[in-house]
Amino acid sequence: MTTPATATSPTFDTTFASLPERFYSYTQPVSVTLAAPIISNPILAKELGIDLQWLASDEALQVLVGNQTAMGCLLYTSDAADE
Repeated sequence: MTTPATATSPTFDTTFASLPERFYSYTQPVSVTLAAPIISNPILAKELGIDLQWLASDEALQVLVGNQTAMGCLLYTSDAADE
């Protein structure tokens, strides 16, 4: 019998935050009270290196809708559209 693997959240690339501050600003996401998954793309998730077990978890849902911050993730938004 094999032991099931532990689901791990993906690593987010936050190098965007190393750009000059005029390109981004730190922000807090708006909470979503009735979050529910609509559809997922396991083929794309696998190609992007996202753990499918994590993607199916409540933690993933909360991270992807902005209710929870993924470990190591910085909260920022692009200000480039404002220019």
